[in-house]
Amino acid sequence: MNIYNRIRSVWEKIKKQGETEDQPAENPDVPSADLPPYRHRAGHHHPNAYEVQHRTAEREYWQDQLRLAKDLNVITKALNTITISTAVIAGFATLAGFISLGFLKGTLDATKDAAEAAATQARIALTQLHSQRPFMALGRGDGVIVEYRPPTETGRKGTIQLYFSNTGPAPALRFLVGAHSSLPTAQIEKGRHLYRRRVIQNGKPTGWLSMGGHIVAANAPYVVTLDSTSVPSDDEWRLIETGKLEFIIRGTYEYCDSWGKYTCNMFMFIHPGTPGKSLKLVADDSCVPAVLKDTPPPFLWPPETEPPELQVDRRCQQPEERAAGDQELDEFPPKENPQ
Repeated sequence: MNIYNRIRSVWEKIKKQGETEDQPAENPDVPSADLPPYRHRAGHHHPNAYEVQHRTAEREYWQDQLRLAKDLNVITKALNTITISTAVIAGFATLAGFISLGFLKGTLDATKDAAEAAATQARIALTQLHSQRPFMALGRGDGVIVEYRPPTETGRKGTIQLYFSNTGPAPALRFLVGAHSSLPTAQIEKGRHLYRRRVIQNGKPTGWLSMGGHIVAANAPYVVTLDSTSVPSDDEWRLIETGKLEFIIRGTYEYCDSWGKYTCNMFMFIHPGTPGKSLKLVADDSCVPAVLKDTPPPFLWPPETEPPELQVDRRCQQPEERAAGDQELDEFPPKENPQ
């Protein structure tokens, strides 16, 4: 029952009670003759039962209104408290978010700095590694790359020499040069490249079979004398110098280092077809090892021994292979610079 219905019920009850008290018991519809007429006396008033009950009802009504207002006030305070608490929680959450972002940024910055430091160390290590490797190149100290030397005896051919230098601080291992000219009489050495195969006997690896190359010490020169079949005769030189015969020298030079790295370069010289016997370098670039067709050397095995199985392997001996002490069978053992 709401307040309105309650007040109405109390009001109806008071009204009925007042009507009952104002009428005599014998004949409620006729006023009593014994009661004097009601006269209002100024300054003095005695409330009857109806007024008392009416005031009681009004008091109860306003008490209910006060209680309702108090309840609403409590609810309002509670809602305000909840709103404030929500705002405080949201504020703390926002603050925690900013703090987390700050820590995350700091972590990312630290990770970035560590990555940059690691990359810098890697670059330094790589630079140091490269700086400790051999570096073979065409040319000697005075800049001469190729040279024709006239014959010392009449009726003989002169010689053509190719000059190389190791400008690195470490020795070049198994340095091998393969070169020939474009003369029709020139003998081309097929498969003149570093050769290395793994030897398999009775189903087990027993070592490596390798061919070619010499050791070139650090900061040392190296000279290659072209085969005599690639050197022009006097008659051929006259044709070459008048532009009637093309003369080109092609070749490759390969080597390994102590870290097992294989390096290969290809070069080409050409005669300009003018008087003189000077040659011009027109190419000196890296070559692709995959296109180099190496041919196994003519190894001789005892007649009673079955030739072993040879498996393709890397052209350079690796550090772990050297550390394991594996046997390296070399048809042409490494030698110092033959000068």
